[in-house]
Amino acid sequence: SSLTEIMPGLWPHIEASRIEDPDFQEKISEHKKRRKMNFLLIEDFNTTGLRGDPRDWRGKGDKEQNEFYYFLRARGKSSKTGVDRGNWGIGKVTYFDLSEINTMFVSTVRVGETPEGGKGPLMIAQTSLNTHDMGDKTFYPDGYWGVSDEIEGHPITIPVDVSSPDQENLLSVFGVERDVEEPGLSVVVPFVQDDFNFEVLKKSILRNYGLSILRGELSVRIEDENGNHSILESESVLDEIGKLS
Repeated sequence: SSLTEIMPGLWPHIEASRIEDPDFQEKISEHKKRRKMNFLLIEDFNTTGLRGDPRDWRGKGDKEQNEFYYFLRARGKSSKTGVDRGNWGIGKVTYFDLSEINTMFVSTVRVGETPEGGKGPLMIAQTSLNTHDMGDKTFYPDGYWGVSDEIEGHPITIPVDVSSPDQENLLSVFGVERDVEEPGLSVVVPFVQDDFNFEVLKKSILRNYGLSILRGELSVRIEDENGNHSILESESVLDEIGKLS
């Protein structure tokens, strides 16, 4: 699949980023041998998707409609206001922390007829490692997978678009359910930690979003690889809390 073609270019950077950590090196060596991986797929619906010009690398666009920049380019910044969840702009770091290779894949469909950069689906991947050396070159933490481009002399990676076979293959590999006409965001976190499971995720959602679910502002479906699933919505949330250990 496209995933196996992407990973050989990423593994050397992952290994070099923590070269002095033998336990980490052993874990990465085991991951490289695996034919399967644990991953987390998060998809939201009835949202705007990541709006804004994917080529904007300096945050010059309209702050309130430039989520692509703030989610994938900025650090410690957010387009959200004080009344919105996540207004500190650091929640996305959770995805990197959850991935044992500090990587996430992002696919988004955006609202609007002709948003700048296309409606989507647009796919890009990002990794956030330690600054590291490979040969005589020093690499900074953030790395991207996508299409190489250059803007004002600045190298930049932009998303692959819906016509790319790489995107089609990856969406299939990860089981992304979003239709090309459904605006929103899909995030894949590969190689999640082994102790991250169905019940851990369910508890986290209820702890952080229980009131929103109870008020009918949000509903969440959770499903694992074995077909176990829960639907958390206003009518069922109290029963679901009662089932937890």
